[in-house]
Amino acid sequence: MSSLYSDGTVNTRNLTHPTDGINSGVTGGKKNPLWFGLAARLQKMRAETGLSMDDLSALAGCGNSVIHWIESGKNARIDTVEKIALSLGGPVCWLAFGSDGEEPFRQKIIRGGSGAPDQPSPEPEAAAQATAHLGLSQRLQVARKAAAISMRELSRRAELSVNAISLLENGTGIPRIDNCEALALALDVAPCWLAFGVGRGPALN
Repeated sequence: MSSLYSDGTVNTRNLTHPTDGINSGVTGGKKNPLWFGLAARLQKMRAETGLSMDDLSALAGCGNSVIHWIESGKNARIDTVEKIALSLGGPVCWLAFGSDGEEPFRQKIIRGGSGAPDQPSPEPEAAAQATAHLGLSQRLQVARKAAAISMRELSRRAELSVNAISLLENGTGIPRIDNCEALALALDVAPCWLAFGVGRGPALN
């Protein structure tokens, strides 16, 4: 079950997966969660720009340890991922969840689509204010109502506490990308849609 940190981070698990979730790490014909590839995607985008960790940290307005933390396979909040993507001049959806992030997650062998973003062109002004994640609370409410399930049922499906979901729907908390993907899977919506408003949302009547 989850806990809510004082900085608003909702955390359910402490996972480290340095493998590239785009082309590797598939077991038994099933995909890894999409966020597993975050480290490899960030390394790829940063390498294409020639930015050091220090350079990217300065552009994104985050500590050098944050970039190192993510590139070593650790988790990150969705607002942090958005700031980093903006600073790299690349697509936040691809960075967070890869080429399949705009569709609801399906457990199947990876399609192997292109998934590659345009080469980022980072500039100091590229670190625009990250705002796409701010709509998560409203999107979460819409998706839960469309699924016609209670917070308690969503809590069971996503393995998050009812309190954590309540805080997210109230706009009080900011989830990590693993929690966001778990919620999207439970609600059958694209993780990119839930996190950043990009991709397929719920089927509304």
